[in-house]
Amino acid sequence: MSEFFELHQEAYRRGRKYYLQGNLGQARVFFVKAIEIFPQGLEAWYGLALCYECDVSLPDARLQWARVIYNNLAGFQHEGGKQGLVRLQSKEGL
Repeated sequence: MSEFFELHQEAYRRGRKYYLQGNLGQARVFFVKAIEIFPQGLEAWYGLALCYECDVSLPDARLQWARVIYNNLAGFQHEGGKQGLVRLQSKEGL
Protein backbone atom coordinates (compact mmCIF):
# COMPACT_ATOMS: atom_id res chain seq x y z
CA MET A 1 0.00 0.00 0.00
CA SER A 2 2.80 2.42 0.84
CA GLU A 3 4.51 1.76 -2.49
CA PHE A 4 1.24 2.54 -4.28
CA PHE A 5 0.96 5.79 -2.31
CA GLU A 6 4.56 6.77 -3.09
CA LEU A 7 3.95 6.31 -6.82
CA HIS A 8 1.03 8.71 -6.57
CA GLN A 9 3.08 11.22 -4.62
CA GLU A 10 5.85 11.13 -7.21
CA ALA A 11 3.34 11.68 -10.02
CA TYR A 12 1.77 14.54 -8.06
CA ARG A 13 5.13 16.27 -7.61
CA ARG A 14 5.70 16.20 -11.36
CA GLY A 15 2.52 18.21 -11.75
CA ARG A 16 1.63 17.37 -15.33
CA LYS A 17 -1.95 18.26 -16.22
CA TYR A 18 -4.38 16.49 -18.48
CA TYR A 19 -7.93 16.95 -19.65
CA LEU A 20 -10.42 14.09 -19.56
CA GLN A 21 -13.65 13.81 -21.48
CA GLY A 22 -16.06 10.99 -20.87
CA ASN A 23 -19.43 9.88 -19.66
CA LEU A 24 -20.19 9.24 -15.99
CA GLY A 25 -23.92 9.62 -15.58
CA GLN A 26 -24.58 13.30 -16.30
CA ALA A 27 -20.93 14.23 -16.02
CA ARG A 28 -19.01 15.10 -19.15
CA VAL A 29 -15.83 16.94 -18.24
CA PHE A 30 -13.08 16.00 -15.82
CA PHE A 31 -9.82 17.62 -14.91
CA VAL A 32 -6.86 15.42 -14.16
CA LYS A 33 -3.56 16.48 -12.71
CA ALA A 34 -0.28 14.70 -12.22
CA ILE A 35 -0.26 11.54 -14.25
CA GLU A 36 2.75 9.33 -14.72
CA ILE A 37 2.99 6.63 -17.37
CA PHE A 38 4.81 3.42 -16.53
CA PRO A 39 5.71 1.37 -19.63
CA GLN A 40 4.79 -2.31 -19.39
CA GLY A 41 5.81 -3.53 -22.83
CA LEU A 42 5.15 -2.41 -26.39
CA GLU A 43 1.36 -2.38 -26.27
CA ALA A 44 0.40 -2.57 -22.60
CA TRP A 45 0.94 0.33 -20.26
CA TYR A 46 -0.75 2.02 -17.37
CA GLY A 47 -0.43 5.16 -15.33
CA LEU A 48 -1.77 6.85 -12.26
CA ALA A 49 -3.84 10.00 -12.21
CA LEU A 50 -5.61 12.22 -9.75
CA CYS A 51 -9.17 12.76 -10.97
CA TYR A 52 -11.29 15.71 -9.94
CA GLU A 53 -14.96 15.54 -10.83
CA CYS A 54 -16.00 19.09 -11.69
CA ASP A 55 -19.67 18.47 -12.52
CA VAL A 56 -21.76 19.80 -9.61
CA SER A 57 -24.61 17.46 -10.57
CA LEU A 58 -22.61 14.70 -8.87
CA PRO A 59 -22.22 15.98 -5.30
CA ASP A 60 -20.74 12.72 -4.03
CA ALA A 61 -17.73 13.07 -6.32
CA ARG A 62 -14.39 13.41 -4.58
CA LEU A 63 -10.77 13.61 -5.51
CA GLN A 64 -10.08 10.20 -6.97
CA TRP A 65 -7.05 8.29 -8.06
CA ALA A 66 -7.58 6.62 -11.42
CA ARG A 67 -5.62 3.91 -13.09
CA VAL A 68 -4.96 4.60 -16.73
CA ILE A 69 -5.06 1.43 -18.77
CA TYR A 70 -4.80 0.53 -22.45
CA ASN A 71 -5.05 2.96 -25.36
CA ASN A 72 -5.22 6.17 -23.33
CA LEU A 73 -8.34 5.06 -21.48
CA ALA A 74 -8.77 5.79 -17.80
CA GLY A 75 -11.09 3.76 -15.64
CA PHE A 76 -12.15 5.10 -12.27
CA GLN A 77 -14.81 4.74 -9.61
CA HIS A 78 -16.28 7.37 -7.30
CA GLU A 79 -17.16 6.75 -3.67
CA GLY A 80 -20.84 6.74 -4.61
CA GLY A 81 -20.29 3.64 -6.74
CA LYS A 82 -20.47 5.35 -10.12
CA GLN A 83 -17.93 4.15 -12.65
CA GLY A 84 -16.55 5.83 -15.73
CA LEU A 85 -14.33 5.22 -18.71
CA VAL A 86 -12.73 8.26 -20.29
CA ARG A 87 -10.14 9.09 -22.92
CA LEU A 88 -7.05 11.03 -21.92
CA GLN A 89 -5.87 14.07 -23.86
CA SER A 90 -2.92 16.26 -22.99
CA LYS A 91 -3.87 19.90 -22.51
CA GLU A 92 -1.32 22.58 -21.70
CA GLY A 93 -2.26 25.42 -19.42
CA LEU A 94 -5.12 23.79 -17.53
